[in-house]
Amino acid sequence: MPTWEWTDARYFLAVAREGATLRAANRLGVNQTTCARRIAALEDSLQLKLFARSGSGYELTDAGRALVPLAEALDAAAAGFEAAAGALGRERTRALRLTTAEGFEKRLVAPALADARRRLPGLTCEVDVSAERRDLVRGDADIAVRAGLPPQEAGVIYRRLQGIEWGIYSHASYPRVVTLANLAEHPLASIDGQPLDVLRHLVPDGRIVQITTTFMGLVATLRAGDCVAGLPTFIADDDPDLIRHALVEEEEGPAVWVVYPERLRGAADVRVLVDCLVEQVGAATGASARQRRGDGRNERTRLPGMAQVGR
Repeated sequence: MPTWEWTDARYFLAVAREGATLRAANRLGVNQTTCARRIAALEDSLQLKLFARSGSGYELTDAGRALVPLAEALDAAAAGFEAAAGALGRERTRALRLTTAEGFEKRLVAPALADARRRLPGLTCEVDVSAERRDLVRGDADIAVRAGLPPQEAGVIYRRLQGIEWGIYSHASYPRVVTLANLAEHPLASIDGQPLDVLRHLVPDGRIVQITTTFMGLVATLRAGDCVAGLPTFIADDDPDLIRHALVEEEEGPAVWVVYPERLRGAADVRVLVDCLVEQVGAATGASARQRRGDGRNERTRLPGMAQVGR
């Protein structure tokens, strides 16, 4: 029997699905004559009648119907082969695109990337520091480090970065004493979004005087010396001019997430970077705690009720 061309299975499957060579040709991006010729060549090579031709189109024969599931399996295998080859090529040539909020880059992302490059010497990364949320499923970025509620979008994988501490801070020039009892009496500032919503819920009588979209913007707001705000300790404790009045206390703590799309599940560079981010969170939080013990910047009051700030 003559050897058949396995690529002709694509034409067979398209005609079986469409019921006509014209529609199948349009699906495949070829002309109708080519499609009809490849079907005839396949039938000749297999010595089987796969379709009964009529004025209404192409109808599968019993032999054709029996071969459809195998053609589908062949098509799926070819697609899998192409996807795997593409992924291997991207691992060798593409830059991993990471998006995060300003403030996370210095103490979390940059050290984690340095560690990831030691483990994967060929790794390259483009870091997008932005308050705008990128669409990972659409491909605007490959991986995101975000603060807030668990991601709600479909088609993403997310992992909570445990151990992020948050505190209530003011600038050293702030003239008033901040306590749990009088917190609502102080002008408040916040990151926009869910942290702002939660702050309004927890301090319903509070006066919010400024809203910003970045952590560094919130630090700059505190430098004016006229308000207090919640910040991650690994960001705020780096600034000797900020005073922490309370340490957020909750069983799980405020949430920071690393998020990536389903299409990158199992990708070596993503897997290594996520592991490095998890490890870096522990290192950053531990360093912040050691700094507090070393310089005497212990919290003045614990605020169990403020644990949701920053979600």
